[in-house]
Amino acid sequence: MQKHIFLIVFEKSLNLNAIASTFASNPIYLVFAGFLMSIGIVVPGISNTIILMCLGIYSTYIAAISSVNLSILIPLAIGVLCGGIIWLKIISILLKLSWMQWLIVLVVSM
Repeated sequence: MQKHIFLIVFEKSLNLNAIASTFASNPIYLVFAGFLMSIGIVVPGISNTIILMCLGIYSTYIAAISSVNLSILIPLAIGVLCGGIIWLKIISILLKLSWMQWLIVLVVSM
């Protein structure tokens, strides 16, 4: 809970929304943000909200969902799909190489 509050204050103090507003309309940046968002979907314990706040597009994302702005949601979805596939492949490869160590890491982290 304290991490979320810190990041909200951090986002407001740096005015990341003003910086990210120049990138929010860039589809390549949105695909990249979606790719990083997929980490929050695949890896347990990582929040998509925090990732989007760090990228400075959380408020843009929420506004796009509320108004169904497809010019923002489609590039994010493309990034999430591509990132999800890539991250799942990476995790699969790591589990094949040393499954016992990764099992211990997953159990301890939960």
